[in-house]
Amino acid sequence: MPVPVVYRKSGEGAIASYNFYDIGAGIGYKTFYGMDLVEVSTDKYALSPEVLSPLVGYTYSGQGGTLDLDFDLSIQIPLILKGNCLINVPIGCEVPSLQDLTIPVTIKLYKVSGGVETQLGGTVTKSIILLAVNTGANKHKILAGRIIVPTTLFKSGDTIRISVATAACGANNRSVIYHDPTNSTANLYPGDGSTSSISLLVDLPFRIDL
Repeated sequence: MPVPVVYRKSGEGAIASYNFYDIGAGIGYKTFYGMDLVEVSTDKYALSPEVLSPLVGYTYSGQGGTLDLDFDLSIQIPLILKGNCLINVPIGCEVPSLQDLTIPVTIKLYKVSGGVETQLGGTVTKSIILLAVNTGANKHKILAGRIIVPTTLFKSGDTIRISVATAACGANNRSVIYHDPTNSTANLYPGDGSTSSISLLVDLPFRIDL
């Protein structure tokens, strides 16, 4: 099941705390972490407001394949989204030979209500060149995206869904999306050599009453 978020009961749209604000726009931003769930469920991926340990912390495609992961957040009280949704997606490509690769990521935001999925916006990140460093290394980068969200009401029982998809990174290679809130370097592919974050971060913009 999607990870539930605990909100205050006093007032519509009141979240217990925000990570940062845009006072001029009347928006409070809450940071959520994409993760794979420990429990066995059809809802394999979720958005969590807390730094929790994931089941694995990464997902690989098949050889020459693509990835398309849905990270869900279950809403418990009425809330309104509006403004800029900011997303950081750590990706990589397992490369068995020396070659440079270019990989974009497609990010979409959905409202799911009564089992019906409605897209609110989307973006395609800049194609980042993953430079060949050494044979067998995983080329790892963080791609950032922004989705402009129209003013949208979410009622109790609705779901906010972030879809993250990668293109194939070569006929003989496997792409990977990292989603470890604990940012454990143990989850990096051997030979990566990167010290960048492997936490998938989503900053959701909620309307606040000033």
